[in-house]
This record gives sequence, C-alpha cells and structure tokens, in this order.
Amino acid sequence: MQILIKEGRNVTKVDGKGGDGGVDAYEGTYESPSVIYQFKYFRNGIKKSQIDQIRASLKKAHERFSSFKWVLMCSSDPSPAAAKKLEGLRDEYPGTEIVYMFRAIIIGKLTVYKSIRRFFYPDVLDAMHEALDSDGKGDYIESFSRKARLLNERCTDDRFYAQISSDGESSSVIYRLQPWVKGSVPIVNLKSKTARGSRAIKDLVERGMSLDLSGDDIEVETLVQLIGDEEGATVERVWTIPRPPTDENLMRIYSSPDPASSTGITVRISTERKGTRELVRSNSHQKDCPILLRLTVTDSPAQDGETTQTMTCQLTPRFYGCTTSSALRGARFLYEIAMSGSIGFACVDDDVSEGSFAKFNERIDVEAARSRLEFVQMVKDVVDFFGIDPILDESLEESSFERAFGFLRRAIRWNEGGEFDDDLSLDVLPAPNPDSTAGGAVGFNDGSIVSCDYYVEAFGYRMTARIIVETKDCQTKTELMASGGYRLTVSGRHKVSAAAMEAVRL
Repeated sequence: MQILIKEGRNVTKVDGKGGDGGVDAYEGTYESPSVIYQFKYFRNGIKKSQIDQIRASLKKAHERFSSFKWVLMCSSDPSPAAAKKLEGLRDEYPGTEIVYMFRAIIIGKLTVYKSIRRFFYPDVLDAMHEALDSDGKGDYIESFSRKARLLNERCTDDRFYAQISSDGESSSVIYRLQPWVKGSVPIVNLKSKTARGSRAIKDLVERGMSLDLSGDDIEVETLVQLIGDEEGATVERVWTIPRPPTDENLMRIYSSPDPASSTGITVRISTERKGTRELVRSNSHQKDCPILLRLTVTDSPAQDGETTQTMTCQLTPRFYGCTTSSALRGARFLYEIAMSGSIGFACVDDDVSEGSFAKFNERIDVEAARSRLEFVQMVKDVVDFFGIDPILDESLEESSFERAFGFLRRAIRWNEGGEFDDDLSLDVLPAPNPDSTAGGAVGFNDGSIVSCDYYVEAFGYRMTARIIVETKDCQTKTELMASGGYRLTVSGRHKVSAAAMEAVRL
C-alpha cells in the first residue's frame, strides 16, 4: 500500500477481516473499480495451493465487478512451472489486463523508496550509531537503552532484557530482538553455556517461547560496549517476554460438512505464540465461548529441501463462565465432531457449505462425547424447567450435583405421564440445611400421596420443585441416615409428577 501511495496512485485499502471479496485495494469507486489490487504473502513460495488461492481471488473479483485491471502484488517469486500456470490465467480471462508484481519487483521499489524501506526494515547499524552518539553527553548505557527501547516498541513483538552488573551496580538494558525474522541484523547475540541454555535459545527462536536464564547458562555478546571501558562486567540474568501480535480474526467453525447435522460456533482467534518453526493461534481470551480452540502450525524440513507444514487442532470443552444454553451448544458441537471425524473453518459470514473441512488423524472418543452431551442436556432440562439460563460454575464438580439434578430431571420426565411399578428411592435431608446442596421436607396424605418440596442449590440459585408420588397398593418405608435425614422408599405401582415452585438467587 505504501508503495502504491508513493507512486501517486489514488488507491483505497479494503479492510478484509470479514472477507474482502477478492479486493485488497482499488482505484476508482468500490462499486465500479478501474484497478483492483490483490496482496498475497506466501512464506514458502508459490506452489499449487497458492496458485489456487490466486485463481480464487481473481474469480471472486470477476463475479462482482467488470471492466477492471487486476494487479497481484506478491511476496514471492514464482518458479518456472508456477509462472507458466499464472500466465495461463490471462488465457482464462482474455478481456482483463492482468499485471504481476512479484518479490524482485517489490524489492526493487523498496530500493527506490528508501523512506518506506527504513520504516518497515530499519537499518539497525544506523540506529546503533545514533544511540552511541548519546547526544554528546557520554552516557552510553542510558542513551543506548532509551533509543533501543524506541526501536523495540516500534519494530518487534518481543521484549528482551539483560541485567548486567559491574562493581556491584546493575543496569537493565532493553534491546531489539526478532528471533523469527531470518536475515535480520541482531543488536545482541545469545550464546549458550549449558544444555539448558541451548534448549532455551532454540525454544525462543523456533517456538517463540519466553526465556529466563542466569549468566551461568547463557552469554550475551553485544555489538557495542555496554559498560563503558570497565572490565569484569558480568551478566546476572537474561530474559525475554514474547509479545505476539494482538490482531484478532473472527471465524466460524463447523462440526460436519452436512448442513443438517452441523453445529456452528463463532470463535475469536489471535496469535498466542510465534516462532520461526511454530505458530500458535487460539481463542483462549474468549471467555464466553464453550470451546477452547488451539491451532498449532509447525514447519519441518523435508528430505527434498522443501519445508512441510502441519497443523494440529486441539479442542477442549470450557463450560465455566458460559450460559447453560452456550454449554449445550458446545457439548453438541464436540459430539458431532466425534461422529463426523472432521472440522470445518469458514469466514464468520459464510455458512457450512463454504467451509474448508479437514479430517482428524485420530478418532475422537464418541462415547465420552455422548456422555458429556447427555450430562449438559440434563442440566439444561432442569434449568429450563425453572425458567432460567444460569452461568455455569464449579458446582458441576460437586459430588452430589449429578444425583440431585438427575433426580429432578427424572421427575420432570415423569411429569409427562405414565405409571411405574418399580421401587422409588428418595434421600431427604432436613430443610433448611446450609451444608447440603439438595434436600426437602416430606408430607403424607392418607398413605396414598407423598408430597416432597425438593430443592437443589447450584450456579447461585436455589431451585425448589414439588414432587408428588401418587401410590396404588404401595408400601412406603422410611429409614434414618447417618446424615440426619432419611431415605424414603416407595414399593409398588405409583405415578410421579413435578411442578416448579421457584428459582431464587442466593
């Protein structure tokens, strides 16, 4: 964009977070552009999948607009085979002027437009000379630290610190460090003294992980003298704080390619960790989403010298902090994922038919997913019975929770009608009992009706239901329990019904 502006073109950039429709920038009007620009960044060159992307962008532009010039600006140069295929696009669209500006052309333009090059690729050596000038005051450490900090804030996502001690005094100095940018000129070099230091440097560079070591494990070699002319200065501690880009992408994930059996969930993905060999993106900051999605993209060298890229997808249920409705949607999504064995990704405005699906290498445990779905469905049935949609919390983990909610759910289903000829057992604790999460009080009426005001406490609510057991030729028995309550057992033919009394916030 900066190059186009420098060339005096009246160009407008399109914000493509929600899908740009094949237009990254244009000249003229958006409804009828005279020139359409498409920007492509390909880390590992132009291969078949990249050519497919370019063809798809050009097709999208033709589906929406007509009579335009189409310009592709790309970070890579094509191989002869790729160049031949790209030339073929001109035959597919003979009425459209197609212009390609690949890496060599863009670098040539950066050579001409030095101000743009210096802004995006600052000359580190020039910056060091400026820092060492120190405004003529001779305070090298303070001046270098201040100006290196300015470089740091402007040019990199990492913060690198070295605590250097001399004569009992320490100075914390901040340097610029971009471990994953190959070919950059570092202000500092890190050398390991131990295997621990070597592993930490490798993790920093390849995976973008933080580093925190003592001077026994790592050595800092600088391109400038940091402690004046004094000798005997030692490095006490070296550490980095990776700060990956904060840009966020909204996307939709789908559980199945079949629209009739697919649940869609909106996720907000941002970079969690970035290195030369590994990129991690997740929605860990999206607290109200019932699914934690973590995507790990790893580059590995192949035998033919090319780089292979693999993506690992990790899905984890995260129901705390979600409403019951949202948790049920997440549980259903995970069950459908287990059944289909695939996951789809699409722009947030696209539907399942426009998603890109990938198969899982390993089958997800269907029975575990089914059990989780049934459990959340049980919770949803009960809270719906009381007309609430609470935020789920650690109450789910309490040992008495499943039994108490399970009994209420059975009572709700019994309420739909039908008679039973099985033993009915109900443990009743004296009410109120502040140490219990469930309990009630029982009353008898002529031995044929048992009425119980049964309550459950969870998610900040006290939910009370009246459960009525109508007996026919039954025997009822009560037994005292060690907890101070008693167990009511009804044997014989009976009918059970339930009515929601109230749901009160605690």
